[in-house]
Amino acid sequence: MAEFDNEEFGMDDEYDMEEYDWDSALGLNRLSLNYEVHAEGIEGECFTYSVYFEGEAGEAEAEKINDAINNYDFKLVDDDYIGYTDVTADDGKITIYLDLGNTVPQNEDKILHGILLAMNDIQGIKKVIVNEGAEF
Repeated sequence: MAEFDNEEFGMDDEYDMEEYDWDSALGLNRLSLNYEVHAEGIEGECFTYSVYFEGEAGEAEAEKINDAINNYDFKLVDDDYIGYTDVTADDGKITIYLDLGNTVPQNEDKILHGILLAMNDIQGIKKVIVNEGAEF
C-alpha cells in the first residue's frame, strides 16, 4: 500500500476535517429551502438527517416526512431505488437514516438533495442537520 503524502496534495499534516465546508461539498448551499440546512461531516455511504421542528416532533411529523419522501419524484437515472431509508421520532426531533448502498452513483446527489426537497413544504421544520456529530 502506498503511503499518502499530504504535501503532494497541498495539505498540512494538521489537516482538520472538522473545518471542511461540508455544505458546499454536498451541494446543500445550492438548494432553495424553506428551512436551514447544515452538514457536519460524512460517514461513507450512510447519512443521518436530524430534522428539528419549531416545537416537539413526534409520530405525526415522522409520518408526514415518510409520506413526503415516498411520494417525491427523485428523477433517478437507470434506477428507481433511493436506498434504504428509515424515519423515526426520537427525543423531540425526527431522524431520517439513509443508506445509499446499491444505488447508482450518478443518483447520489439527487437522493441526498431530494430528501431535503421532499420535506420543503412540510410546515414547522426549523432546521435539518445532516450527519449531526459526525467525526469527519
